[in-house]
Amino acid sequence: QMLGLNDLVDHNENGATFINSLQVDNQHLAAVKEELYNLESIQLFDRSEMAASMLDLVKDDFNYILIISALIVFLTLLLIYGRIEMAILAFLPMLMSWIWIVGITGLLGLKFNFVNVVIATFIFGIGDDFSIFTTDGLLSKYKYGKDTLKAYRLAIILSALTTIIGTGVLIFAKHPAIHSIALISVIGLSCILFISLVFQPLLFNLFVQRRIERKKTPIKLSSFLMSIYGFGNFAFGCITLQIVLPFLLIAPVAKLTKARWLNTLSSKMTNFVISSYFHLKKRYYGKENFDLKNPSIIIANHTSFLDILLLLMQNPKVIMMVKDWVYNSPLFGPLVRFIGFIPSEGGAGNLDLVRQRIKEGFSIVIFPEGTRSRDGKMGRFHKGAFYLAQELNLDITPVLISGPSYVLPRNEYYIKQGSVDLKFLPRIKSDDLSWGKSYQDRTKAISKYFKKEFRQFESDIQNASYLFNRIFNNYVFKGPVLEWYLRIKWKLESSNYDYYDQVIAQQKNILDLGCGYGFLSLFLHYRDQSRTIKGIDYDEEKIRLAQNCFDKTDQLLFEQGNIKNISIQNQDVVFLNDVLHYLSRENQKKVLQNVLEGLNENGIIFIRDGITDFEDRHKATERSEWFSTKLLGFNKTEDDFCFLTIAFIKSFAEKNNLDFELKEHSSKTSNVLFVLKKYEKN
Repeated sequence: QMLGLNDLVDHNENGATFINSLQVDNQHLAAVKEELYNLESIQLFDRSEMAASMLDLVKDDFNYILIISALIVFLTLLLIYGRIEMAILAFLPMLMSWIWIVGITGLLGLKFNFVNVVIATFIFGIGDDFSIFTTDGLLSKYKYGKDTLKAYRLAIILSALTTIIGTGVLIFAKHPAIHSIALISVIGLSCILFISLVFQPLLFNLFVQRRIERKKTPIKLSSFLMSIYGFGNFAFGCITLQIVLPFLLIAPVAKLTKARWLNTLSSKMTNFVISSYFHLKKRYYGKENFDLKNPSIIIANHTSFLDILLLLMQNPKVIMMVKDWVYNSPLFGPLVRFIGFIPSEGGAGNLDLVRQRIKEGFSIVIFPEGTRSRDGKMGRFHKGAFYLAQELNLDITPVLISGPSYVLPRNEYYIKQGSVDLKFLPRIKSDDLSWGKSYQDRTKAISKYFKKEFRQFESDIQNASYLFNRIFNNYVFKGPVLEWYLRIKWKLESSNYDYYDQVIAQQKNILDLGCGYGFLSLFLHYRDQSRTIKGIDYDEEKIRLAQNCFDKTDQLLFEQGNIKNISIQNQDVVFLNDVLHYLSRENQKKVLQNVLEGLNENGIIFIRDGITDFEDRHKATERSEWFSTKLLGFNKTEDDFCFLTIAFIKSFAEKNNLDFELKEHSSKTSNVLFVLKKYEKN
C-alpha cells in the first residue's frame, strides 16, 4: 500500500530523489523486496534489517568489551586474594550466573536487544559485588573463626530484593521491550542470588572449610591437578597391565617367566606413577641394605596407599602379602594372583605359598601392623611375619617409611606437597639369636627396635626445611602478604629454628613471647608434640590467625596479651624474639625479671634482637623495623624503639647467675641471639 508523499525530495544537478515509506505485511515482505530490488530507479532500505545489523555490531562490540572486562575483573581478584584458587572461587559465580541468564532467557524465548544488553551488564556488575562479599565472609570464618557471612548474606538478600522489586514491576508493562527488561532483571538477579548464597559457600566448604574442620589440608589447585594426574597414571597402568595379561597367558613360555615379566612391568609402572607426582620429594637412605639376591621377609610401617607403590617400585623381585579383598578384586585380583601375591587370610596354607615364592626368588613384603594406621602413629606388630621368617629360616629386612602418612593419609584422595622418605635398615639375620630364640620374642624385640629407629629417622629428617609445607598449609588462602611474609621469614629463620630445637632438646614447657603469627611455635610443636607450648602476642589479629591454624593439638595454645604484665610460671624455655626493643628500658628490665622468676631450674631464655653495639649494621636493622611497623604494618608498637646492648644483657645474666652465650644471626643487620641458661641450685 503506497502512502502519501512526505515532502522529502532532494534536488541536485542530476535530478531529483523522492523518499517515501512502504508498509508491507510480513507474509508479502520477501516478494515485495525482490520486486523492488529489480527496479533500477529505486534504492530500497529495510529499517528492520538495518536495525538488526546495527544490533549485531553492538553485540559484537559488547562481547569484546565483556571479555576484556571479565579478564580485568579476574586479574583484579587474583591481585586482591593473591591465590588463583580464591580468584576462581570469586569469579566462577559471576561466570556461571551469566551463563544461566543467557540459557534461561533462551529457553523462555526472550531476545536480547540493546537495552537488555545494558541491563544484563548491570546485573553482571551486581554479581561481582555479591560474589566478593560472599568470598570475604567465607574467608573471615576461615582466617579468624569469625562468622561474618550472616551479615553479608543479609545485605546481599536485601540488595537483591530491592533491585528485583524495583525492576520487577516493569513486568506489568504492555510494551514488549520493557516487559523483557523486567524478566531479564528478575531472572538474572535470582540466578546470582542462588549462586552467591548456595553454590559459592558449597564450593568453599568442600575444598577448604569442612576439610580444616576435620583437620585436613585445604586443597590447592596445583596439588589437586597433580593428584588427578597421578591417580590417572595409576589407573592407566592398571588397565595397561590388564590388557597385557591375556597375551602373557597365551605366550609359549613358562608360567614363572611370565610372572616375572609381569612383575617387572608392574614395578616399572609403580615407579612411573610415583615419579609423576612432581610435587613430592623422594629420598632413599641405606639403599645398599636392600639387596634381594637372597630372598627375605620385608617389614615396613603402613600409613598410606603410597607405601605399597614405594615398595613395589624398588625391585621386580618384591611381592606382597595382601588382604583378601585385594586378592579377589576385579581390578587388581587377576594381576596380583598371576604375579604371585599371597592372601593374608590364607591361614596355615600361606606357609606353603610363601615357601614356593621364596624358592622362585621373590621377597615378601608384610606390614606387621596388619592395616593402615588411621592417625599416622605406628600400631602393634602382629607375629605373622616373624613366624614365617622363623619357619622358613629367612632374614628380615626392615624398611622405614616417612612422609606418606602426611601427604596421603588413610581415607584421603588429595596428595599434598611434601616429602616421602624411605630408610632401608640392615638385614636381621635368621640365625642372630640376639633378637630372641622364638618368633614371639623376636616380634617384641624387632618391634621395639623398629619403632626406635623410626622415631630417630623422623627426628633426623624433619628439620625446618622439611616441615615448611606443613606449616605453610596452616596459612594458605589467608592473604598474599601473609604467605609472602612466611616464605621470606622461613628463608631467614629456618636454620635458627633448627638450632632452637637442638638446644631445647627434651625441655617440655615452652613460652613464646611475641609469637606473632605463630611460625616458631608451630615448628617446635611439630618437632615434638609432647611439648606444652604457649604463644603470646600483643597483636590480636595475629593471635586470631594463629588460633585458627587447623593442624595442631591442645598442647599448643595462643593467647593475646601484653608481655609487660603477664604471669609466667613453671617454664623450661622462654623466647623473646624481636620483641624487647618495642619496650622502654624500664619495661625491658621488668619483663626479664618476670621471665626469670617463672623459669624452672636448668631453664633457657632465648633473646633474639638488634643491638646498638654494631653501629654500621644497626642502621639496616632500624630501617627494617621502620618498614615493618610504619610502612607495612606487620608489627604494632606503643613506645619508641629501644634496642639492646651486649652490656645490658650480660649484666642481667651475671647479676642473676645465668650462663651467657652470644651468637650473631646476621652479617648485614645487628640481630644477635642471647642464650641465657639458669644454673641448677646446689
